[in-house]
Amino acid sequence: MLAASYGLFGGAFAPPHMGHLFSALWAAKVHDLGRVLFVPTWENAFGKEPAASFADRATMTRGLLAQQAAWAGVSTIERSLEAPSRTHRTWTALREKMMLDTDIHLLRLILGYDLKDRWHDWEIWEQL
Repeated sequence: MLAASYGLFGGAFAPPHMGHLFSALWAAKVHDLGRVLFVPTWENAFGKEPAASFADRATMTRGLLAQQAAWAGVSTIERSLEAPSRTHRTWTALREKMMLDTDIHLLRLILGYDLKDRWHDWEIWEQL
């Protein structure tokens, strides 16, 4: 098994843009993350409707990351989880899934600037 540090970068990614890419790259470099998983939100917990479908946002995110395969990827795990999306459910599900083939010794949460004042509103944010 491969030991690794991962970053979990969730968001609407509607659309994904270079700011997302640079933020993830910065977090990967500063925190020595071996991989960053971009996780498009299935259904926003605060009721915000994205301009594109989940499938389109996942496809656009894959396109943004096409040249970044060594350190970044896309997970569509939220599609299989209970709606609305909750970070703690995504975190737990990804951690359990990844432990099948990875010895994760660190999983970091990467947040967009637009959430800087909202994270206290999250369900069980203290455990993250």
